[in-house]
Amino acid sequence: MIRRFRKRKNFITKRKNNKFDRYVALTIVMIFIFSMILTRLTYLQVVKAEEYRELTSKKSIRNIPITPPRGNIIDCKGKVLAESSQGYTLTFTETDESKENFFPTMLKVFKILEENSEVQQDAFELKINPFRFEFNTDNEKARKAIELRFKKDRGMDEKVAKELFKEKNKEELTDEDKAKINEALLKKTPEETFNYLLDLYKINDEETKEIYTELFNKIRKEPNGESRFSEYLKTYDVKGKNQKDQYNQLYKNMNKENAFDQLVNSYKINTKRFSLEEKRKFMVVKDAIKLQSFYSFKPVVIASNIKRNTAFIFMQQYEELPGIEVTVEPIRVYPYNEVGSGFLGYLSKINSSQKEKYEEKGYDPSSDYIGSSGIESAFESTLRGSKGTKIVQINKYGRIMRELGRKEPYPGKTVQLTIDAELQNIAEQSLRESMKILQGEGRHGDVDTTNATRGAAVVVDVKTGKILAMASEPGFDPNYFAVPGKLTPELQRQFFQPDLASFGRQYVTKLLRRSYEANKAYGGKSIDEIVDTLFPIDKSIANNKTIRQDYYDLYPKPLYNYATCTLAPPGSTFKPLTAVAGLEENVIQPYETFDCPSVFTKNKYNGKNFLGKPFPHVSVTKALEQSINYFFFEIGDRLYKQKKYNDGFDALAHYAWKFGLGAPKGVKPATGIEINEKFGQVYNLESGRKIFSSLYMNSLVDLLSKGTDTRTPNYRVHYIGININDVSGDSDEVKIIKSNLRNEIIEEIKYKKNGISNIKNMLVELSEKDPILKAKYDSGYDEYVNKYSGDSRKKMSKEKYISDQIEQATLAISYSIDDGNFNINNQNNVYDASIGQGTNQFTPVQLVNYIATFVNGGNRYKVHLVDSILDQDGNKVKEFKPEVIEKVNLKQSTIDIVKAGMRDVVNEGTARGYLKSFPISNGAKTGSATISTKLQDLIGRSSYGVFIGFAPFDDPEIAICTIVFDGGHGGESGGLVARAIYERYFKERLEKECPGYKPMFNYELKSNKENSDIKKDNIDKNLESNNELQPEGNIDKKENEQPQNQSEIKIDGQ
Repeated sequence: MIRRFRKRKNFITKRKNNKFDRYVALTIVMIFIFSMILTRLTYLQVVKAEEYRELTSKKSIRNIPITPPRGNIIDCKGKVLAESSQGYTLTFTETDESKENFFPTMLKVFKILEENSEVQQDAFELKINPFRFEFNTDNEKARKAIELRFKKDRGMDEKVAKELFKEKNKEELTDEDKAKINEALLKKTPEETFNYLLDLYKINDEETKEIYTELFNKIRKEPNGESRFSEYLKTYDVKGKNQKDQYNQLYKNMNKENAFDQLVNSYKINTKRFSLEEKRKFMVVKDAIKLQSFYSFKPVVIASNIKRNTAFIFMQQYEELPGIEVTVEPIRVYPYNEVGSGFLGYLSKINSSQKEKYEEKGYDPSSDYIGSSGIESAFESTLRGSKGTKIVQINKYGRIMRELGRKEPYPGKTVQLTIDAELQNIAEQSLRESMKILQGEGRHGDVDTTNATRGAAVVVDVKTGKILAMASEPGFDPNYFAVPGKLTPELQRQFFQPDLASFGRQYVTKLLRRSYEANKAYGGKSIDEIVDTLFPIDKSIANNKTIRQDYYDLYPKPLYNYATCTLAPPGSTFKPLTAVAGLEENVIQPYETFDCPSVFTKNKYNGKNFLGKPFPHVSVTKALEQSINYFFFEIGDRLYKQKKYNDGFDALAHYAWKFGLGAPKGVKPATGIEINEKFGQVYNLESGRKIFSSLYMNSLVDLLSKGTDTRTPNYRVHYIGININDVSGDSDEVKIIKSNLRNEIIEEIKYKKNGISNIKNMLVELSEKDPILKAKYDSGYDEYVNKYSGDSRKKMSKEKYISDQIEQATLAISYSIDDGNFNINNQNNVYDASIGQGTNQFTPVQLVNYIATFVNGGNRYKVHLVDSILDQDGNKVKEFKPEVIEKVNLKQSTIDIVKAGMRDVVNEGTARGYLKSFPISNGAKTGSATISTKLQDLIGRSSYGVFIGFAPFDDPEIAICTIVFDGGHGGESGGLVARAIYERYFKERLEKECPGYKPMFNYELKSNKENSDIKKDNIDKNLESNNELQPEGNIDKKENEQPQNQSEIKIDGQ
């Protein structure tokens, strides 16, 4: 019994020992596991802590540039013409979280913008409907350069390089290879470029992802769907563990075997998830992210200057919109809209061709704006200011949690102009009204003014050279360019790529309705045929079928400054200068008179007086008052016969140059104005050589290609046509021969030095080297042989045939050389110039400075728009003082007699309509400058209406010049503008001296400031602080709650 009990006890003890052993084993295993975990945690948190802290910092700590407010532009009295205000800006910051949710986020963003009538910021040059590029230039060479840069910045050149040169790496490509790549890039259509970017930015991938996600979800929800889906995984060898990987891999493997599309069709899945418009919107943001990544971290702007309510809507939905944030940024504002747009200019993004230039200056080409014209461009470095930087910590949604350090931005300086804003407004509105009246009148006297749609007016202080007003019509609203999204695609096309076909059809329809001459000239041609004549397709663009040229300058160009860049003949406004030259050279005396027949016929010239009237006993003052052409032809003839100043040819130019109407060789051709200008030239022998040689050369190129010459049909030579211009496919050798040939012909037209033999030798060389010409000669000879095969008298060797062809072409060239050289050395050019016609062409700025120089006694001032530069506190940093460029020494008798003649123009002549009744005595000269009588009728153009004037008469203070394209006579168009300007400028004097005077014109200067969502008073030095914008309750409160101790973060300079 006891033995049995002991055995049982031993058994129980043994069992207990066994159970204890397993428990110990389990305990040991658990201890081991927890030891491993603790070891790993220790490794991560202690050993690798610094590495992971640095990695986290790199992702969460960012340097964000702070855009400085651009400096103000103010008028002479301190009135603000351009300023920086605050605007709400919607941005997107790319983080892992926001990148993952990019497409659904953006769809929500686009919807909110649309619902609140906001516009996405869109400077992306690739457009849709139809696919096209819209670059802000009409210059073909610049357009190609920008297109190449656009495609290269997005990696298309690498793709093309792989297609063309598979076995070469980038370093092995030769210059010839690169040229071929560029050529192939330019052949890539806008649609091909768009599709390439859809792939590059994975927009197509996202659309595909939505399709296969819907498909596979649909399959799995069916009865037995899970088992069927498992079969698919097995059949297509899918190894992914999570659903995302499985779906993606299954799609790819099915697609390889062309099974995916069939399955999609069978389930009737919608494959168009994003509209074309939505795809482009995605592309605009993705592209901005890509380009911005080249420079530094910076949020991408989605929309600028959004309304306050829209800003709050976005902030209230922050939780659903990772990466989206509303900030406050400086926005350029032009309070008076169009007023002064011609000289103020506008802002634009940095285009691809400018990228390197501005990178070197510290700009971020992906987002920065620069001045593109006017004062905004000329004083870019002054207005720009200096960027600041802030160092911030962001959360996973891309929003700023806290600011760790900053360098404040420094605002740009203020540019104070010489412009008087009130006077500027008067100049613009009166010019606009003047043109409107002319358009409404249609035919005005002997001219058609229906197309009086463009013009300029300039007012200058005659004692300083300060420009007080400068109008250019049509103008534009610079706010369109300053506020992203305001420049709609329609406006962009209107400014940079106008639809000349549509405009042309409207223009031609009106032309045919009003012009008998045009109807007769076009002889029943269709409207489209006439459009092709007036607005021809631009053949300089390869394969172009849509882009047209405004060959006859018919389309009004808002961005073109007609005041500084219009080169037009001055017409009779040049006559005071001719009188000055005659009086100073003593070929005419102040009170001399002589009879002026209706026609001037010296040297076989056929110059007529206006309306063909003769005038007896004409003096200088009478000639100016009645604008008698004969009188000034006679002065020109007498000056020429003196044989002074380049054998008499430069007799007028010698004086015109002193007044800034052109410049002699070696002198910088400029008025001194700070903004872009063209500079016209008075007729002189050297300029005549350039102009006539170019004209005759262009004509000769056409004649040579047709195989004929300049003579009348009965006497013309005929030969196989020769193209002496470069054509596609010409070898370098052929190009050199053609270039030398053209240069030799031009030199012969100018000087007739070497004779025709050199030219003939070059034609022989061209016939031997140019395969196109050789083929034409071969074909011509074969035709000749076939035609005269039975006539032994006509038998000729091929060499003799080619020699005869070259002989005839040489003869045709010699005729053009003789004609051109004769016209260059013809004294009739002096007669043309004496009445402001011929090759005389000047800008309104040149003309106003010429008359200002004359009436102030001969001091030609540097014309200037800028008075001074001011710092933030309004202190002058730099002042631009009046500068005399040239002192013209004139006899007082010359000044007195010519001024008297200009006063008579106001009192009894062509300017009396608006100015005779003005209480303050003034002087003027009007002009009607023709292009070509026959051409004007054909194209619907009329003469330029030109006006110059000054006031007061006795002690002149201001001078005015106006010009209206197709304005007919300067008296009507310019007189109205001058009267309006005088009324404003002399307002205080009129109130004092003429208390009962009632102004004829009263134009009010209106500001758009009341429309601003955020007032300038709210601008704070901390431009990025958006605390005022925060709605109640912080959506990201938990994310933003951080320890206050920042001692671990060290910022340089703090």
